[in-house]
Amino acid sequence: MERDLARIQVRDEPLSALSERLRQTLRAGSVYVEAPYHPARTEDPRHPLFEGEPYEHEGQRLRYRSLRGWLELAEQLNARLTLTELTHGCITLLLTPLSGRSGWHERALPSGHPEKYGVESEYHRVEKLEEPLIARDLERALWLARPQGLSRALAVGCNKGEELELLRRCLERTGGLTSDAQLIGVDHAESALEVARQRYPSPQLCFERADLRDLSPERYGRLELLMALNVLHSPSLDGHALFKGWVKGLLRPRASVVVGLPNCRYQGTTLRYGAATPHSGGQDLAQLLTEAQFYLRYLRQQGFNTYVIGQYQLLIVGRRA
Repeated sequence: MERDLARIQVRDEPLSALSERLRQTLRAGSVYVEAPYHPARTEDPRHPLFEGEPYEHEGQRLRYRSLRGWLELAEQLNARLTLTELTHGCITLLLTPLSGRSGWHERALPSGHPEKYGVESEYHRVEKLEEPLIARDLERALWLARPQGLSRALAVGCNKGEELELLRRCLERTGGLTSDAQLIGVDHAESALEVARQRYPSPQLCFERADLRDLSPERYGRLELLMALNVLHSPSLDGHALFKGWVKGLLRPRASVVVGLPNCRYQGTTLRYGAATPHSGGQDLAQLLTEAQFYLRYLRQQGFNTYVIGQYQLLIVGRRA
């Protein structure tokens, strides 16, 4: 079956011509791409090549494309890229069109349902921190928050608890975790919380079912760190009002916050960059930037130093020293 797939050879085509050629071929299905790969020439650290830079090898005029370049081209063409063969002088890639099948959220329970993100949902299969750039950006956000000597933190909408475990590991590595620290994760999906308890049995981690609209200062107050990742944009919540209440009612005077806003979507099982909105024809950052501006402005009004980082997830970090 695979032998029947189209095969094309790439040599010195500029990106515009290559993109159009591949787009036309992908309309009929998957395609194998054979491209030049000469490590002695293209990977020479003394004379690195720019993306798409022409070069000559054994009398042939070729054009350099890195694996990163091929991955980004596949993203542009709405295709999945797989490296299938690497030999001296040639790299073979398989480009497979992504199906029109939408992401898990199109088949999810309605917003506000307690088990929308529970173990029976397709979302349960998603491992956010197995995405390298999401994990990298969250680690950097926690470093910017600098919660040294932390004794109490809260992650709202924690689901399976990955970010809380990442926080524990980061603090343990830097010596910023007190012996009696309490890292609390709250969510309304009890099935997801049970998974978190089984995965992360550390005595410093605590997972509780709670309504985010009713986090009492008596139970959840006196925090040094508050994390709210990809939860405050939910249409079932008034995220702005909740956030203001948490900042005023739950934080110690010297505290840090990390707010995450999604800048990605799933197409099938493939993570795509950029939050798409209806009628935009693709990515549209306007709503995302408006949301980010609200959190930045409010945190600055409350005396926080602020940072914005991230790629697939926009992270707003506030630190009040």
